[in-house]
Amino acid sequence: MRRTSAPRRRHGLPGRHPLAIAALLALGAATSAPAAAANVSWLGPNASFWDLASNWGGAVPGPADTALLGAFDTEVRSGIASVQAFSGTGRLRISGGTLRAATASSIGALELTGGALSGKGTVTAATLLWTGGTMGEFDTVNFGGATTVSGLATLSGSGGKGLIYGRTLNLNGGAVWSGAGGITMNDAASIFGTPTPASVINLAAGKTFDDQGNGAAGRAITNGIINNAGTYLRSAGTGSTTIASQFNNTGAVNVAAGTLFLQNGGTQTGSFSTLAGTTLSFNGGAHTLTSTPLANA
Repeated sequence: MRRTSAPRRRHGLPGRHPLAIAALLALGAATSAPAAAANVSWLGPNASFWDLASNWGGAVPGPADTALLGAFDTEVRSGIASVQAFSGTGRLRISGGTLRAATASSIGALELTGGALSGKGTVTAATLLWTGGTMGEFDTVNFGGATTVSGLATLSGSGGKGLIYGRTLNLNGGAVWSGAGGITMNDAASIFGTPTPASVINLAAGKTFDDQGNGAAGRAITNGIINNAGTYLRSAGTGSTTIASQFNNTGAVNVAAGTLFLQNGGTQTGSFSTLAGTTLSFNGGAHTLTSTPLANA
């Protein structure tokens, strides 16, 4: 008697046609792919909050997106807002949370009252008002970056200000520093083994950093590097300012009021001058003076 064998069944997905399997695989690949980059426009209203999806037409921009702010005023108040870039001509206020920009970004007016501005991109602002918060971030990816202010930068109030973990602040339009709040920077360091450069303040040639503070116990800029190609002017107040940063002067330092302590060395090829009754003290670090005029009026 002849025995017939049952038809063999293929291993894999039982009952699935090869075309159906291919379709499922394609669908899985599509759903697992990262979201495509997009330009996401702020729809308003004016002076509202970044984290509200309704202000963006339904979805807050993500790390791959460019946020287009237009002429609106916008506020970052909480959480971490990561974007590829942002641009606008209005005011961007950071009062809490963190705004990260991976590439070059721009805004009309930047206001920092709290929170943090970070990311590798250079953020260019027409003006800066800085009363608190930090620029830079303790993060192995988002340390560094730069903020460039083309117009006047105003640093005021009693709140501390941080320029940290390799962030650079370019003052291309000059600055006015008033109030008791100091500025804390970082020397070269590392974050979990990742080297980070020193924080830097650069004052452009032909511009003035006007130090008007009169904190009761004096004010300070600590750590990091200051490169002065313009004029550092201590113009008001009977108290003192301590610069415990490396201070490199290729421009001019004028002490017209109170006391200025340069406490952490530097290279001095520019000029220094003081008015009667004021004090300029090189009281820390190694200062290299090369053909530097010292004047006292």
